[in-house]
Amino acid sequence: MSKEDIFENFRYTWLKDNRHIQKERDMEVVEDLFPTGTRIILEKALTSANYTCIVHAPSVSKRDTSYITVLNAKEMSSSTCSAENSHGIHWKITASGARDIQNCPSGYTGYVHRYCIVGS
Repeated sequence: MSKEDIFENFRYTWLKDNRHIQKERDMEVVEDLFPTGTRIILEKALTSANYTCIVHAPSVSKRDTSYITVLNAKEMSSSTCSAENSHGIHWKITASGARDIQNCPSGYTGYVHRYCIVGS
């Protein structure tokens, strides 16, 4: 972010499954970061959901969505791909049917994806 961007008039909106997050209804905590930014804290996620951050600036709006998978203890042992290090990438524990996205290893640019499929 450039020095000019810090003084831009940004606004942030958080959505859970395409609904605005509200303090009275939702358990998520939205925090403003200064000089500019935001983050969401999921202290006790009970169900899997899509979380979307929308950044509003005077000239443009951008959005990015992440799907958060919630597993119970039984599912953790039987429905996940284990964390592992492979070819310079640290893969995180991943729920079956979900995708882990990591930065490419040193010397490469972009992202790599690992899709988790657990056999029956």
